[in-house]
Amino acid sequence: GEDHWGQDAALVLSFFAQTTMLVINLFSGALGHVIFSRFLYPYTLQAKQIWLPFIVIMIAPQIPKIVSGFIAVILKWTLIGRYREGTHSIYSTFYLKHWLVEQFA
Repeated sequence: GEDHWGQDAALVLSFFAQTTMLVINLFSGALGHVIFSRFLYPYTLQAKQIWLPFIVIMIAPQIPKIVSGFIAVILKWTLIGRYREGTHSIYSTFYLKHWLVEQFA
C-alpha cells in the first residue's frame, strides 16, 4: 500500500491530538472548580436540611472521577479493543489511541 498522507502524518496527528487534549484538561479542571465553588457550595450552605451540604461536599467532587472512568472504559474498547502484544512506535496511531485512553483513566 501507498501512504497517501506522507511519512509525517502520524507525527502531525499525534501533535494536534495531544495538544488538544492537554488544553481541554487544563480548562476542564478550572471549569469544575468554578461550577462547584460558584454554584453548588453556596446553595447547599443555605439549605434547610443539615445533611445536604455534607452530601454535596463529599459526593459532588467524586462525580467527574466516576464519569471519567466510564469514558475511559468506553474509549478503550472503542479505540483499542483487546490489547495485543507487540512493539509500537511512539508516533504510531496505536500509541496515540493508548495515550488518549490513558488521559481519561
